[in-house]
Amino acid sequence: MSYTELASKILEKVGGAENVNDVVHCMTRLRFDLKDFSLLDDEGLQKTRGVVGTVQKSGQYQVIIGNEVAYVYKELCKLGNFTVKKDTKIRTKKNQGIIPTLMDTISSIMAPVIPAIIGAAMLKVLLTLLTMANLIDTTGETYAILNVIGDGAFFFMPVLIAMSAANKFNTNPYYAVSIALVLLHPGFIKIMDMAKASGENIHFLNIIPVVTSNYSYSVIPIILGVWALSYVEPIVDKVTPAITKNFLKPLLVMLVIMPITIVVLGPLGAILGDLLSKVIYKFYDIFGFVAVGIIGGVYPFIVMAGMHHAFTPIKLGILATVGYEAFICIGELASNLAQGGAALAVAVKSKNRDFKQIAGSSAFSAIVAGITEPALYGVNVRLKRPMIGACCGAIAGGLFGGFMQMKCFGIATPSFVTVVQYVEPGRSFSIFIALLTMLIAVIVSFIVTYAIGFEDIVYEDEEERILERAETLDKESL
Repeated sequence: MSYTELASKILEKVGGAENVNDVVHCMTRLRFDLKDFSLLDDEGLQKTRGVVGTVQKSGQYQVIIGNEVAYVYKELCKLGNFTVKKDTKIRTKKNQGIIPTLMDTISSIMAPVIPAIIGAAMLKVLLTLLTMANLIDTTGETYAILNVIGDGAFFFMPVLIAMSAANKFNTNPYYAVSIALVLLHPGFIKIMDMAKASGENIHFLNIIPVVTSNYSYSVIPIILGVWALSYVEPIVDKVTPAITKNFLKPLLVMLVIMPITIVVLGPLGAILGDLLSKVIYKFYDIFGFVAVGIIGGVYPFIVMAGMHHAFTPIKLGILATVGYEAFICIGELASNLAQGGAALAVAVKSKNRDFKQIAGSSAFSAIVAGITEPALYGVNVRLKRPMIGACCGAIAGGLFGGFMQMKCFGIATPSFVTVVQYVEPGRSFSIFIALLTMLIAVIVSFIVTYAIGFEDIVYEDEEERILERAETLDKESL
């Protein structure tokens, strides 16, 4: 089926162009904002050849295509006369509740930043491997330069988050980045360090106490600051006379937002981040390695809820303070590989030739690259029973990795190609522990999925051909 034919079928089954308010795409999905969901033919879409799966959440209807989504999107825009957009912003429902809204906000802000921190994390992992192999001198200039390159994105994390948060909250990105730059200014850091060392309190305007805190590597404080900016900027814009707007507005914005951030929101964000981290890792302290298996088993449902990126600030905080993470990252790895193992079993057992290819490529994507969306939504959730196998494999892999005290030293997408981030300095056999964790997750999920079976996929056009063949046979028999 051509991209134009696929786009035409998708447009027909979402209720036509007149039922679409907006449509954009991300790495693997078309994201629709529909006027009337009752006009949607979800079952028909799932049976359409070329559609991997569908998801409905946060007021969006998402059609999973895979790596060729951009080509389908281009044809879709032509057919529906939609405006081609470079970003992925789309209207979402507001009545989700406080906790889901908060988690969705953190996830959507973190998602665009992930590529930058993955690059930095993998460089730090590479530096560790070079050091272990005695290929680089830790006291040399080359090591120092590479170390700074690898640490830059983490240390200046508030700057990256500020840019993304400004886009999320629809406010001026230059004001947002300026807030982050103040929090990371060497002079401000020096003031905080001196106050912490002396034990004396800092006061703004000699009256208002300022809580000492280090905002490098942090996430939540800058999110709160930019959120406040989205309210401060329009208010200042209204009260500023037009004749003075070009210089008075920027002055007032910074004079208002910076004290609010430094005195109230920054410390509050640091406290919230620390509290969230303590709550999650308390679970690990109580249940030990069993907790790793549990997080592995429930992780696909966290992904389906869109909350997985909300873990990123927590992992970053642990990596910044301890140097490694031994709970969430291990569960994620087991979960990703298990999704691939279950999809692989479907690829082997399915009688549908086209779906075999979809399941096989989805398995490869999950196992090798850690991209689980095609396997999760297009195969395992779609067929239901393979999700049982995927969860069993994730639990088994997580339990083994947790029991063997496996550690993660980076934040790259958990997969076979990023196995180096699980190599522990001075513990060379840790690479084999990581590989065994992956192998257990894949094998267990494959065996369970193959054993319990599933109801095979029949595409819509195949159903039509079967009916036509049956009608022909009936006529011939008469």
